[in-house]
Amino acid sequence: MAVETLNKADFVSKIAADNQITKKVAAEALEIVISGVKDVLAENKTLRLTGFATFETVYQEEHERKLGFTGETVTVPAGYRHKVKLAEKLKK
Repeated sequence: MAVETLNKADFVSKIAADNQITKKVAAEALEIVISGVKDVLAENKTLRLTGFATFETVYQEEHERKLGFTGETVTVPAGYRHKVKLAEKLKK
């Protein structure tokens, strides 16, 4: 069974239609949310949106990783990594 994929423009259209607002207003609202998430992650903080998702920031020490396709070992530098975990309600 094929799953439909929406791009950003499709998603804005859906938000506008579902909420009886213009596409311009929907696009602005979406940009505000995306910008806010980016700002929180840039500050290396974790954002919990209950019922939706958790955008988590974790610090990872420098470590070695083996490339599966060549077998070469590379060093991954230390730094902050970002993870997204969907709420259980959305997983169902």
